[in-house]
Amino acid sequence: MKHLLLMYDVAADYVDRRAALRDAHLEKAWASHQRGELELGGALADPLDGAVLLFRGETAEVAERFAREDPYVVHGLVTRWRVREWTTVAGAGAANPVIPSTVSTPGGEIHRRWHARASRGNATHYLQHFRDEVVPALRATAGYLGAAVVEHERDGDVEIIVTTRWRRLEDIHAFAGADPEAAVVQPAARALLRSFDPRVTHHVERYRDR
Repeated sequence: MKHLLLMYDVAADYVDRRAALRDAHLEKAWASHQRGELELGGALADPLDGAVLLFRGETAEVAERFAREDPYVVHGLVTRWRVREWTTVAGAGAANPVIPSTVSTPGGEIHRRWHARASRGNATHYLQHFRDEVVPALRATAGYLGAAVVEHERDGDVEIIVTTRWRRLEDIHAFAGADPEAAVVQPAARALLRSFDPRVTHHVERYRDR
């Protein structure tokens, strides 16, 4: 999921006119938040000449649709709006976390996550390959802590999500090589998959209910 910034320029009389539309605007904003789309939103201050709303979605459409239907836009309080994809790389909520080897992550395992798709039959064969071929190699790698494979039926295929857990980024370097975000996919696995992500994402665990 991507982070998307919706940026507003507002009319000179925005402050005077917004009271009549504020409840409708906020109702729409909170509904979007409850759907898991809008993460943060609010007006710029000193001077109050715009607003910024942060969305999370697969495409810019989630933010664009909000803007097209926002009472502030419909009634002319917003004079210009635009959506920009924001590549977030640092922080607990980063969409594309990049953790340099010089940064320690005390108390937090690193989760390495990868997505692929396969037919139903090949998904079963991939799982067997993962158990029989991949896991033994992982267990022989220092810093490896465990793995999980989850599946989801979608459009006649099976979406496969593989998560491996690691103690440190240096351990992932030892497994993946110089580019730690490059997916490691063996030829036997490639033959079973309809498609797969060439890159992985790394996430730092901050809380677990044990």
